[in-house]
Order: sequence, then structure tokens, then C-alpha cells
Amino acid sequence: DCDGLFNKPAATLEEAKLHRPVNLVGTQGQGTDPADRFMVDIRGPFKIGASTYEAVVSDDGGTLQLRPSTRPVINFTPPRLTKDDLLKPGTPAPAYTVEKAGGGKLDLASLKGKVVVLDLWATWCGPCQQSMPHLEAIRKATEGEPVEIVAVCVWDTKEAYDRWMTANASKYSYTLAFDASGRGAGSKAVQQWKLSGIPSTYILDKQGRVAEAIIGYSKGDDRVEKALTALGIKIQAP
Repeated sequence: DCDGLFNKPAATLEEAKLHRPVNLVGTQGQGTDPADRFMVDIRGPFKIGASTYEAVVSDDGGTLQLRPSTRPVINFTPPRLTKDDLLKPGTPAPAYTVEKAGGGKLDLASLKGKVVVLDLWATWCGPCQQSMPHLEAIRKATEGEPVEIVAVCVWDTKEAYDRWMTANASKYSYTLAFDASGRGAGSKAVQQWKLSGIPSTYILDKQGRVAEAIIGYSKGDDRVEKALTALGIKIQAP
């Protein structure tokens, strides 16, 4: 709201979770050991070391005090997603048809006989955008191998996808496509691929079964390469 008061608590825990995190960063002791550093979300009771505190903000937002608390600690951070949330290796890939860039439909089943790297991404996802040049490098390094890289934009609007394609499609030589089922309960990515976070990447073997499932991307990530190598795909050195 806009009433100028900074110290009003949320009425319920669920309401508090809707607000952005408010992180307090600091150090214990001398602060010279990385283990002494901490970052806590102060929207509710939190721990520093073995002690529990609550943050108290003045009406005008000018000061913040930490006061000892006996209330239960609230963990606002959702559990870190792992590949265990995705389809397990050996699972047959679900039927999946998407809108192929340039027109027409792409039926994933038509790619049986090749190893498929299926990357699920969105225009608004930073790590997704970072991973796409990496996939392009993999495509070039597997030239001549029976590998198909398909990057499907999910959880996004067609307008955002079209804008992204206009600005970026020329950078990539692998297959780009769009899943029009959206992000809600009807999302194919959720229903069929058990998607709960992006980027998520499935490596499918030549029989159309899940060989590996990967969540996330960071610089230097070589999980896709390792999965391809395990399937007998030769990767040329850069």
C-alpha cells in the first residue's frame, strides 16, 4: 500500500510469502571466515547462529532492530529443485507436439532414431538465455552425429516468443519451437514433462526414452555433454 508505514506485519503467513524477500546480509565474529557470513530473510523470525531473532522496523523505515524471539523460525525459501522432480531415466518420452519456428508442427516422436536434447526455456528466464549459446556450441561440436537439439519456449506468451525470435533466432542453428499451452494447470510442460523450474533439459535416447534429466544452468555446466557421451555421441573439441 502507499500509507507510508513500514512496520505493518502481514496479516497471514501466506500474505507474507507474496511479498518480495527482504534479505539481511552480515557476518558473525571477525567476519574473516566465509562460514561466518550469513544471509537471512527477515519477513519472519529467523536464526543467526543458534539464536532466533525478529526484525523490527520503525514507522518511517529509518531504523531496523533485531530483537530476540521465541517464535518458530519461518523458512520462506522453497526447496531447491533437483532432477528427481523430473521424469526418471528409462521413462518413455510423452507425446509432445509443438509449434515449429517458421511454421508447422514438430512431433517429438518423429525424432526417434536420433538422440534428442530437449531444452525447455522461456524468454524471461535469465539462466535459460545463458544456456542457449552453450547449446549452439554443442550442436556445432556434434556435427555429423545423430543428435537433434530442440529448444521449446514454455510458460510464455506467443507475443514475447515472437519478439524474442525476431531479435535472437538468427544466432542459433538448432530447432526452436513454441509450446502454446501456457503456464497454468493446462501446461503440457507441467503435465507431461513434470516441469517445475527452468531451464530443464531432457536427453532422450534413440528409442525415445529419457536418458538424463537436468535442471538449471550455470557457466561451465557440462552435464549435457556427459549425457551425450554416455550415449555414444562423439563431441569434437572446440
